[in-house]
Amino acid sequence: MISLFKEDIFKKYFIQFGVLFCLSLVIGVGIGMYVLPHSIAEITTDYVFDKSVSAQLIDHAKDNMLYTFIVIFVNNIIVSSIFAILFPIVYYSSRDEIDKMMSSIKFMKILFFLQLLVIWIAVGYIIPLINNNLVSIIALVPHGIIEIPALIISAALGAWFMEMQINKLPRTELYKMFIVYVAPLLFVAALIETYITPVLVEIVIRL
Repeated sequence: MISLFKEDIFKKYFIQFGVLFCLSLVIGVGIGMYVLPHSIAEITTDYVFDKSVSAQLIDHAKDNMLYTFIVIFVNNIIVSSIFAILFPIVYYSSRDEIDKMMSSIKFMKILFFLQLLVIWIAVGYIIPLINNNLVSIIALVPHGIIEIPALIISAALGAWFMEMQINKLPRTELYKMFIVYVAPLLFVAALIETYITPVLVEIVIRL
């Protein structure tokens, strides 16, 4: 199996998607906290934290920690596989389709940025409502510090594979790398979000 982090093309995309993540965070939180009208921000927040399919599943599972863990893990696998697997499969490129491949990667970057932007707008809006910066940090950082790199790796993996398809790299290589590089990180992140983050938040609230 290819050692992903030794691949210059992968490292290029990892940096690019990392920059897009940072931009989405800064812009999204800024918009959510200072720019977006409250009515629109409330709709965005309501969707992200209450109305989305994943939010509803997690809410239904809140009394069962194992089910909560499974829902969080599966949801993150699905989101990550959209970038790592779905795009390379749907937008399969060949030696005669370099322009199509580059357009697909650009579209993936836009979708990646917009998806994160919506989430960070919701986070930016809700942080002042929580009115406790430490709680906000504890609620996001412990699992996010693992989950975020996994998402960036997923997107970079998908873009890298689309470019490598020009050299006819088999899809099985993509699946193996997703299992090796992404799935374990998402597994650990889901464990932390389910079993550790709520405890830490509870401790901080009681301080």
